[in-house]
Amino acid sequence: MKSELESIIDDTESKFNDLDRKIRNNIDKEQSNANNFKRKITKSIVGLLIIAAIGYGSVEAYKVKKKQDVLFESSKYYQVIEGETLETIAEKICNNSYNLNKIIEFNKKFDEKFDSIAEKGEIIHFPKKYVKNSEELTNFIYEKTQLNEKIQKNKNLVEITFNGNITKQKIDRIYDMVDELDSNLEKLKIFKQDNYFKNDAILLLNQIVNIKENTKNKINSEIEKINTKFQLVNNTFYNNNWEKPGTIEKLEYLVSKNTSLRYLYGCFGDTNMFSELDKIEEQINKKKQDYLRILDNVKDNINKDKYQVEGLQNQLDPLLKFGIQNKELPLIKEIKAKTRQIKDYSNWKSEKRLEEQINNYTANINKLNFEVNNKFNYAVSTINQEIKKYENEIIYGEKTGRIKGADARLNYIIKNPLAMIKNRYELLGYQKGIERTNDLINKINFFIKN
Repeated sequence: MKSELESIIDDTESKFNDLDRKIRNNIDKEQSNANNFKRKITKSIVGLLIIAAIGYGSVEAYKVKKKQDVLFESSKYYQVIEGETLETIAEKICNNSYNLNKIIEFNKKFDEKFDSIAEKGEIIHFPKKYVKNSEELTNFIYEKTQLNEKIQKNKNLVEITFNGNITKQKIDRIYDMVDELDSNLEKLKIFKQDNYFKNDAILLLNQIVNIKENTKNKINSEIEKINTKFQLVNNTFYNNNWEKPGTIEKLEYLVSKNTSLRYLYGCFGDTNMFSELDKIEEQINKKKQDYLRILDNVKDNINKDKYQVEGLQNQLDPLLKFGIQNKELPLIKEIKAKTRQIKDYSNWKSEKRLEEQINNYTANINKLNFEVNNKFNYAVSTINQEIKKYENEIIYGEKTGRIKGADARLNYIIKNPLAMIKNRYELLGYQKGIERTNDLINKINFFIKN
């Protein structure tokens, strides 16, 4: 019984194992199939992702290309010349490869008011795909760079011009620069309406306005300086006494300043001041003529006084050659007095037009003064020697006591030699000698009374 039961059990276990193996094999097969399916799905997803990535990359590349195209299209433009139409322009730029409606639609992105009527100066953008003759288009980026460089050069030109000497050539360049800036301003005002160019145009406009304003201020400041110089010339002329030596040179200096001012006003095209410059120059020239007449009068006066000096010299020369003559002493006195009254014209010595004449005249005066003083001093010295003898006699009489009882001698001295000496001093006009004689007479009189 037992072995039969064991046999059934063994048989059942064997069948069960076979069944379990089949089940496991099926499960492994299904799992393998599932894994394969899974791998296929994964590959499909990866493939799709790769395709999607490639597609996305293509889209992005397209976007970049489109963006580059837009930049190209927007940075290159055509500006309408008078008499052109949109069609003739499109034909020139695009040959036969264009669509006017597309071009109009494209330009409305930049200017909502854009239409098919092409106006002079108007900006037209072209889609890149239509452009066949790109050399007909203008590159705004390049143009902007050039304008920026030009603005910087103009700033430097303004600084150089007004930091040095003003010349017509420099100012003409400044005015040419301003005219060119005005032309650029008008052009940029059109660009200001363009969506793409707007910001750059505004920046450039502001730079140009600033340099124009700075230039205008520099010009006004320089003209103000010139006006101040003119006022100085004006005041100098009307507030001076033009009857002094050196007047011609000073007036000619004012004329040269006037000429310089005329040039400077002309540099700035300010001809309104020319009439004022003409007016003051006319007055200066009139004053020069007046001064020349003054010089003529001075020359005449010097000549008259020169003859006077020569006349006095002729009178002086023969005096005292034969000793002191009483009749000559008053003449010496008279000549000496007249020499003091002779004008020396020293205030005109700096006038070159009179320099030689005054030098000769002065030399004659100096000679006359020297010789009259010599003769005067010689006469005084001679008379002094005469009175000295009597002064010594009185001193000796005092010391020896002989002066007492000598009234006759003393009276003689007073009435004869001292009277003659005093008279000579008086004829000569020598006051110290007169006083000296009076002192001696008084001293003698004292001894006579006592």
